[in-house]
Amino acid sequence: MKDFNGNKLVGRIIDQKLSVNILIDLLESSKGHPAIDELIAEVKKIKVIFDKITLTTTPVRPEYDQTTNVTVLKSEVQADLTPEVFKELSSAVAEIRSNLIK
Repeated sequence: MKDFNGNKLVGRIIDQKLSVNILIDLLESSKGHPAIDELIAEVKKIKVIFDKITLTTTPVRPEYDQTTNVTVLKSEVQADLTPEVFKELSSAVAEIRSNLIK
């Protein structure tokens, strides 16, 4: 993500890589309806692009906050999103949006 200088919006987009599989699983539990089947195909196109992004996580470490007596598990995530993949993802999403609002 170094190409995006820590842009928080780009970070949120990368986070969606983890959600797209869940979305596909939820949609597939309702497949058989033409609109749902079409949506599954569209989301799978996005998944193919998200699969080009590699996520690397650091080991999970506990951090204890003495003032609240709460332990929080922390980890860092690094992504290798390139400007080319970002543009490809942006184009695919724009195409799907335009198809949905016809």
